[in-house]
Amino acid sequence: MIERRFSYRARTASGRPITGVTRAATRAEALRHLNAQALAPTDLRETAEPGLRAGSGGNARADAAIVLQQLAALIGAGVELLEALETIAQSLDARPIAAPLRAIAGALRAGDDFSNALATYAPFYPGYVHALVRAAERSGALAQTLRECADQITTDDAIRRDIRNALIYPLFLLASGGAAVLFLLTAIVPRFADMLTAMRATATGLGAVVLGASASINDHPLLAFGGLAGLIAGATLLLQSRQVQDALRDSFATTPGVRTLYLSRVRHAWARIMALSLSAGVGILEANDIASGAISSPALRAKVRGANASLRAGGMIDESFAHASAVSVVDASLLRAGQRSGALAHMFAIVSQRNGDVFRTALKRFTAIIEPVATAMVAAGIGVIVLGLVSALVSVYEGVGQP
Repeated sequence: MIERRFSYRARTASGRPITGVTRAATRAEALRHLNAQALAPTDLRETAEPGLRAGSGGNARADAAIVLQQLAALIGAGVELLEALETIAQSLDARPIAAPLRAIAGALRAGDDFSNALATYAPFYPGYVHALVRAAERSGALAQTLRECADQITTDDAIRRDIRNALIYPLFLLASGGAAVLFLLTAIVPRFADMLTAMRATATGLGAVVLGASASINDHPLLAFGGLAGLIAGATLLLQSRQVQDALRDSFATTPGVRTLYLSRVRHAWARIMALSLSAGVGILEANDIASGAISSPALRAKVRGANASLRAGGMIDESFAHASAVSVVDASLLRAGQRSGALAHMFAIVSQRNGDVFRTALKRFTAIIEPVATAMVAAGIGVIVLGLVSALVSVYEGVGQP
């Protein structure tokens, strides 16, 4: 079932007001999730997925990370949080992110907590940022937590950029190859068809298929190109659908060839956030709730969150997460050692680093495979047309001299 995003206002067991965001398949499930955290919700409503928008001042995602980095530096230098927010907002005055910073500063003047104000006026930050800031307020490690959150956002952006760059060249090959095939079918093949007609020859087999396809495109160009444009537009709209995106992500976790790439990417982010959460003093169950929110596949996210049931029943950390596919066998052995030595947060950081290395290696292999595949697809398309024309010419020559 597809998970939805709910924003809430609630009170803690001590009566302190709190705001935040949670994900669940239904409203009832969201309420159960909040109750499990000892929160009494006073308002719960479904909200759209937020997104950072690039403004005229530059890349908004980069601005979001920069704000956290600057806040960490100023707070670490002894500057008050309110003064730090106002200073950064003034320095980024021409950028869209300045308005949320001023709103957060206003909420702090009114007596609100920083974590509540951040969740209310800066919902574009990932959910783990809001949760970790809330934990850091309790532990007093706000500067360090903000710095680590900024690093994670920057790392996520770098990974997205690497994936995008890996796909650019294969997509360019496919686009240019498709254009070449269309050119052959609309400009070159018709000349061969005219020649065959003049010689009263009839193509058979593959030649007949190629000539027929060319004739259909040239006789009905609006229908052919309109259908192609509609197909591209429909595919684009489908890929923008959250349901389709979630289905694709679920398939990535089980599809050979991309499974290692996807799982290492997910485990890298999940383990890094687990390490940050545990370092901020968050318990293992709450840390898993926070970290699993960064998993893009709904099915895998639900499976990882299901590890909490095993942990509540007294299961070992390494076995519970290994059974939930959150870690590999090697990762589980590291967590087992960390649990015994009391350095669990450090081991989660090592697991994250290891999976980051696995991801980069898998991405290089994926790129090395997908580029030749794209080249082969283009060559196959052009080759079919050439073979069709050759077979048509052969039929012409075979017919020469026959009564």
